[in-house]
Amino acid sequence: MNNTAALDKRSPMLRAAWGAARKLIDRKGTLSAETSSRKGAFLRRKCCRDLATEDCSNVFDTAVAIAQATIRFQRSHCGQLAPQTARRYELLSSLAHELEAGFPGCDDILIRSACAQLELEWDR
Repeated sequence: MNNTAALDKRSPMLRAAWGAARKLIDRKGTLSAETSSRKGAFLRRKCCRDLATEDCSNVFDTAVAIAQATIRFQRSHCGQLAPQTARRYELLSSLAHELEAGFPGCDDILIRSACAQLELEWDR
């Protein structure tokens, strides 16, 4: 299987893992008490059926850790107000570099999702 076909198969699972991870974490970065039951529910989703359970489990755990790191970054670097445009791009670049260093080898979709989530928070 070539890389494009593998990514096409994993892409829905990666997006679903990010969504599930975001639902588990509050605005302070604290995990919900239902982490294990939510992980089990995620592993039973259609997007994980044709993929290795271990791979899906690892992606879920990575997505949760990246979501927590994103919230910590936001709380320590961004403040309460949305930054001006130039500062936004500076912060997004810093977040991406920090996540790439902290999670080497993770799927790019998760890092892009973290950056997109930060932008959504600013636009609220």
